[in-house]
Order: sequence, then structure tokens, then C-alpha cells
Amino acid sequence: NARYWHVTVDGVTHEDIVWAYDSPILSVSPIAGYMSFYNNRVQVVGLSK
Repeated sequence: NARYWHVTVDGVTHEDIVWAYDSPILSVSPIAGYMSFYNNRVQVVGLSK
């Protein structure tokens, strides 16, 4: 099962917008611990290296 997090921006809470698998199935085990965002619910405005 995935874990989900809410994010609050400017007083507005966006529920279950971030998700991650602590123990994914073996075929995708490298994603363990990575956090993911639904791309249709967030906007990236800058990247840092």
C-alpha cells in the first residue's frame, strides 16, 4: 500500500497529493522511499541541481 501526504499552500490544503511506497513489489523495488507527485495536480516552477 502507498502512503499519502497532504500539502498546504497559501492556506489551501491539497489532500493526498504526494505518495510513496515504503515496500513496493519486487519488480519496482528501486522506487522505495521516493516521493511522487501527481503531475496533473502540481506545477513545477523551478529546479535546482
